[in-house]
Amino acid sequence: MSEVTIECAGMLFDNDGVLISSIASAERCWVRWAKHYGVPDAEHFKIPHGVRAIDIVRMTKPEIDAEAGLKLIEDWEIEDVADIEVLPGARALLESLPKGKWTIVTSAGRRLITARVKAAGLPLPE
Repeated sequence: MSEVTIECAGMLFDNDGVLISSIASAERCWVRWAKHYGVPDAEHFKIPHGVRAIDIVRMTKPEIDAEAGLKLIEDWEIEDVADIEVLPGARALLESLPKGKWTIVTSAGRRLITARVKAAGLPLPE
């Protein structure tokens, strides 16, 4: 394998699917959320990955207080981090990068991303 050199001022990483996988947690929590709010066929509720949670709340249950629905799903996802997986190479890559030269961009809120990154044992960007 040949070495690759990339010159840049900074790097942006998506979180889920690039650094970690939290799909199992997200799917469990959204099914729980759907049951809580009486979504039809809640047991089979599928979330559109990559869509902001607040938008999923508004699309799925427009009649509820969206901020309350968001807080509930975030609270549950923050509690459900036991099986977060670090994807291959992510830890070594992040630890090799200079501080202040990379960050995480994601549709998740700050509370949730912080909980997931900490649960994965990855460094948090400045």
